Amino acid sequence: MKKIFFALAALVLAFTGCSQEEDAIQVSEKKAVKVVVNMDKPGFGEDTRAARTEWVEGDEVVAVLANQFGVYVKLTYQEDKTWETAFYKYDEDEDLYIELTEEGSVALVAELETALPSGSVKAAYFSSGVLGVSYDEAYVHIITKALTQNMGECIMTCEDGTYSVSEGVLTLTITMVPQVAQFTIEDLNVVDGYSVEYAGTITAYASGIITAGGVELNPVGAPGGLDCGAWVHDNEDGISIYASPWQEVPEGFEEAVIQRGGLGYFCFTLYDADNNRYYREFTGKNTLKNGDAVIFDGPTTDASKWDYQEK
Repeated sequence: MKKIFFALAALVLAFTGCSQEEDAIQVSEKKAVKVVVNMDKPGFGEDTRAARTEWVEGDEVVAVLANQFGVYVKLTYQEDKTWETAFYKYDEDEDLYIELTEEGSVALVAELETALPSGSVKAAYFSSGVLGVSYDEAYVHIITKALTQNMGECIMTCEDGTYSVSEGVLTLTITMVPQVAQFTIEDLNVVDGYSVEYAGTITAYASGIITAGGVELNPVGAPGGLDCGAWVHDNEDGISIYASPWQEVPEGFEEAVIQRGGLGYFCFTLYDADNNRYYREFTGKNTLKNGDAVIFDGPTTDASKWDYQEK
């Protein structure tokens, strides 16, 4: 069976305040195959300042076309505001995906135009970057940098996109949906060596798989965000981390959640470059959901809001 797995467009590592404008972007000419992407920019919190409002150089998205998994395309955003495309096909002899030549990519799209000229798209974006993609007849497993370090990352997915092929042009129409909330700590920078851990009524994710039924995310650490760190991102306000707030209490955690004041309890632990420890608790944030964004004072903004423990 011929298995075909195609691509879509990347996304914003950041969150647009409330911008949902549609872009039609032509991929760069590294490959002879022309790809046009129509994608709404996803928003994180209409009342919160955006961490970023544009695509960022190096952003990567992988997607599957029509539930076929033997071939995929990775799109990578370039400095000149185009998408560089690379088509990959699974090689059974090598037991890995191998990048197709220009000729192979053209032939693949031509075959698709004849056999399956339109259909559905499922795609995923992981902010730490894609390290590799592994193959199974039932799914595509995306391995990310954050997964190797047991850290939660920013994740967005598309489970109801569409594609069409006409006269050798592949057109993708995708809406990326945030699967996490954004937490921004003001007035800090990644370059200064800060790291963050979190706990509470949240789940951190890194990596995932694309299946015929949708995109399944891989949780890291123990339930409640324990035993894992956060992949930290710079933005114009400070540093941001990502996790998915609980909408209901998992079985077996009722008593622990009650002791912490119910759903909407979060605790952030911040380490500076000298390994000094700061932590801050929040309660009553039970309306926070995926796609929302919150911003709060860091210890350099208002130290009184943080507890401090010297190394």
